[in-house]
Parts: sequence; structure tokens; C-alpha cells
Amino acid sequence: MGPYFGSRQVAKEVGIHIYDDEDKEWFVACDGGALVGFASLRGYVVSDCYVRQAWRRNGALYSLLSRILIAKPYGLKANCTNASLGTFLALGFEVKSTSKNFTRVELSCQSAD
Repeated sequence: MGPYFGSRQVAKEVGIHIYDDEDKEWFVACDGGALVGFASLRGYVVSDCYVRQAWRRNGALYSLLSRILIAKPYGLKANCTNASLGTFLALGFEVKSTSKNFTRVELSCQSAD
């Protein structure tokens, strides 16, 4: 994931610079040997969600977030962009506030299917 840390293009798309802090747990999606996307979890905060353009709009982010929900099925929070908001809402997150660039969402509890 080295090429993605510090990448200006990735930071522009995600809205923040991505750092590999020691207390982050990373979730990575691959197709064969190619990186599709990634997301991080720090405590109960989902961050650093990124999917490469060729794999967008096909469920890659949904899959990454679903794996995070297995690790922590409730109490999650995230600041998401307009591009990812629909995926967070589809997974049961609720909008808590909005700003110019981000929407803060939270997942109180995950219902059992």
C-alpha cells in the first residue's frame, strides 16, 4: 500500500491524507494480485476508505465495510464523502451531521439477519 500513502491524488479523492498510524487496523480488497481498495479502523472510527477507480461502483467498498462490520458490529462512526455516503447508508449507518465536504455517520447497532 506504500504508493497510496502520501499520494496527492488519493488524498484529493478521499479528502484526507492517509497515514499508516500504529493503532489502525487495515482492511484490504484484492483482485488476484492487484489492490482494489482499502479502509482502516481505529477504535470505532472507520477512515481512509479508498477504492481504485477501475473497481468503483461494483460493490468493493460495500465488501470492505461489511468486513469491518464483522469485526465491530456496532458503535462505528465515519466521516464520508458524497461518493461513499450511499454505501454507508445501505449498511445501516445513520446521518448525524453534514458539512461542505463530509457527512458524519454512525451505526448504533447492527441488526441480526
